[in-house]
Amino acid sequence: MTWMTKKEGNMHDDKEIPKFDSYEEMAAFWDTHSLADYWDQTESVDFDFAPEARRQYLIGVDREVLARVQRLARTRGVSDNRSIKYGR
Repeated sequence: MTWMTKKEGNMHDDKEIPKFDSYEEMAAFWDTHSLADYWDQTESVDFDFAPEARRQYLIGVDREVLARVQRLARTRGVSDNRSIKYGR
């Protein structure tokens, strides 16, 4: 898995990724900004996920969206759950 972090030396000095004091502050910033505007300030880093750290979440899905996912999963011969988990 690759994640992007800030590089030193910006191409766009007027658009610099700010320092954040909390995840909430970071989320609020990225909710209103595009990473494309700051891409030159990032670099690749590698990290691993531990399989035992996976979490599952129950979310509400619009009936039409669910029906489309189920149809697509059937045509591909996989379960709708697998189709949602793995984007296949």
